[in-house]
Amino acid sequence: MDADFYTNEFQKKCTSKNLNSSEFPKKLVERLPQYKGRWKSSMSEQIKDLPGFDQVEREVQRHLKKIKF
Repeated sequence: MDADFYTNEFQKKCTSKNLNSSEFPKKLVERLPQYKGRWKSSMSEQIKDLPGFDQVEREVQRHLKKIKF
């Protein structure tokens, strides 16, 4: 996965929607309880052997720490 490509695409999307990309980590933390609540019911039909939300959240947070917003 080319993180630079996705970071650039994310920046472009934020610009086009007049959003401040530096607010993403804060917004994500605010929404995590909602995502956790819907995780199994929304995703289990789409992903076989769905990993636990906490595991996925840890992995995502680890990757996000490497990105400069």
